Amino acid sequence: MRFEFRWGVVGLLVAVSCLVPSGAAAQGGPAAVLLPLCTSGGGPPPGHSAGVGTTRGRGFVRDVVTPRRQAVLVDDADGLRRGDDFTADSTGGFGDAEPVGCDTPLCESPELLESLEPKPDRTLTASWVADGLDGFPRDPQVAAGPTHLLVTTSGDGIAIYEKNGRLATEDRFGQKIEENPISAEDFFGWMSDLINPTLNLGLFRDVYERGELAYGIDEYYDLRAVFDTYRDRFWIVALARNSKAREGTLLEQQYRRSKLIVAVSTSEDPRDPWRFYWFDAVPGDGDCLDACGCEGTDYIPGAAADYPSLGVNQDAVLITNVAADNNKLGLDCLPFDNKRRHMVVTRLDAAAFADGSNGADDVVVYTRFDDVGGELASSTIQPALHHTATPLHGRQRPFYALSTFGGDRVVVWAFYAGPPRIERVAVRVEPYFSHLDDPDRWLVPQKVGRGLASSRRVNMGKNVGNSVLEAVYRDGWLHGGWTDCRKWGGGTACMPSVRLLRLDVGDFPAQPPTGAGSGVIDRTFGGRNVFDDPEGAVHAYGWPTVEVNGEGDVVVSYVRVGETLYPEGRYTIHRAAAADVASSSLLAAGEYTQGGEAQRLLGPVGKLDLTGAAVDPVDDRGVWIAQPHAVFSDPAVPRGSYELVVGRVFGRGRPDLVVQHFVRAPSGGGETGAEVAEAEVTVTVRNQGDAEAPATLLRLVRSDDSDHDLFDPELDLVAVPPLAPGAEVEVEAAFEMPTGLQPAKLYVLTLLDDTHQAEEYSESNNLRAHGW
Repeated sequence: MRFEFRWGVVGLLVAVSCLVPSGAAAQGGPAAVLLPLCTSGGGPPPGHSAGVGTTRGRGFVRDVVTPRRQAVLVDDADGLRRGDDFTADSTGGFGDAEPVGCDTPLCESPELLESLEPKPDRTLTASWVADGLDGFPRDPQVAAGPTHLLVTTSGDGIAIYEKNGRLATEDRFGQKIEENPISAEDFFGWMSDLINPTLNLGLFRDVYERGELAYGIDEYYDLRAVFDTYRDRFWIVALARNSKAREGTLLEQQYRRSKLIVAVSTSEDPRDPWRFYWFDAVPGDGDCLDACGCEGTDYIPGAAADYPSLGVNQDAVLITNVAADNNKLGLDCLPFDNKRRHMVVTRLDAAAFADGSNGADDVVVYTRFDDVGGELASSTIQPALHHTATPLHGRQRPFYALSTFGGDRVVVWAFYAGPPRIERVAVRVEPYFSHLDDPDRWLVPQKVGRGLASSRRVNMGKNVGNSVLEAVYRDGWLHGGWTDCRKWGGGTACMPSVRLLRLDVGDFPAQPPTGAGSGVIDRTFGGRNVFDDPEGAVHAYGWPTVEVNGEGDVVVSYVRVGETLYPEGRYTIHRAAAADVASSSLLAAGEYTQGGEAQRLLGPVGKLDLTGAAVDPVDDRGVWIAQPHAVFSDPAVPRGSYELVVGRVFGRGRPDLVVQHFVRAPSGGGETGAEVAEAEVTVTVRNQGDAEAPATLLRLVRSDDSDHDLFDPELDLVAVPPLAPGAEVEVEAAFEMPTGLQPAKLYVLTLLDDTHQAEEYSESNNLRAHGW
């Protein structure tokens, strides 16, 4: 058994991506879309609401660091610093645990079903269809900022929504957003020209097709997104690969390359510029071209990455992904057959990467470390989203993560930096069905729609099994969720079900308590809702995601499907003080058969890896969820497809007033030599929130800079009528402006609702400066 970590720069890029307005051209490349203009410092220049920055491709490069080999540290012979890196299970050794199958009595839960507790009333406070994400919304994620939601799907789209469900069409300066949603390839693709020269493609380095490097990076996929409340930033993580090598011959597959892509917004508004970084998703990616490996590196040609996960705490961003060494050629020189999986964990200093001051010391990569069974850690390790700060352990703060192990345990991980080390504790839980026992148990039937003779089975998690799909830390509690499998109501086969876990890690690395009075939640639910479903119905529950609000209420959202049920979005609540989960509530009903009629050679449909949830940072109470449901999509060949629905559980709507446009009327000339001139402007006020805004006032003042102070003279005070969510109104103002002031030092400031009549999502966007 050994433990190894790497640190340093794996090859990174820092860039800011900027929008080119409609009708403008970018210098050196195509117009950059979705993301806003890079503005000049010191506020907007005179005569404009935003400055214009030069671009290169889809952004301008601030800093590029040439990829270099990382330093490597290998520990002593057994690979552990005893008492420093590893905390054993208090029950003793682990051994090779046998997967827990569904032939055990523990797998049968005929009496519990979902819950006998009634479902709560009126907990769904908002819901809308995620317009624009019209393809197959794989792996939906939602990240909630103060004023906007960022919704992503795996490779299909990145979309920015107002909280009323409207796609953002303009940035904060009123510039048109050309493409929203934007595909992952359009958002990240400009980086390929910077990554490709580093790939070390050997025989294929000079092979081009249609003017493009044939074996270059061309696919960006498996997107994950989160909002970081510590730094008020959005983070998006993706993987990138060269598809021609991935899909090619066994020889070509040896030249597969995998990169980890990270994007972070420069403010709490996702319409503002973003910074981009890239790393090797497989440590040493491309270091070696010998299929048997090379001295001085653990990299095996053809190794590939999959399934990234993302978490944030007060100090860092933690990203995990699976790496798979490749021996599909069956070479005797390699000590494994086909594939060998291991986990890669990348820790970024969040503050340094958020503001662009990052250096080599701000990255730590942990790789080829052991799990609690003494083998290479290969099961998905899910980093937690930390809503509250973790206490110091010595001089370091742990970054918690969670994984399953062996069918009857979970592993609590803690990653540290400075110096890098790992602590881990195995905790025995109620046995859960291991997906390794019978992978086809995740393939379940669905209701046959009108006009169909049969239906295709729905893949409810065969690809991820019982990996932890979400982990959340709050106030000493670590929560997690994954897909279990249970026999319900005396059935002969288990059905995918939801597993919810909560552990007290307040005394970590001590063993988390699990006995009576410990506060632990260890609950599998599924089968049917005893209040909504007919007796005898048994449904599958899959792809659960977990969130926890500031009151300690847990929200679990997931998809249900069964022989009498089209795929639907649903959620379950466990209130902080409750003894059990409540019965589930509907987010969006299924309307037709996903994928249509079963046909020969057509496999299961509907495969997802995970779904999304996020606490609203404004009240720390509302929980936004993103789940698909099946709708009728193609009358020519009757079939259904997934439509993504976004909803909010708990919380409430708020207005959010902004000045969207400021238009100055043409000057009428005026008296020559006059000290003042008459001026008129039209101001467009918009409510981008999801509740009605009351009648308010718009104050206009004159200033010699873009900041407001008490010495700025008032120009006009204009009434703004009540505005419904998503509504806007034009108001007119007239005032006198001095003629002798220098234009470079003359601004009109618009102040919305400075008497605070409306309780808004944000007060920070009520002031705008307009160069005169």
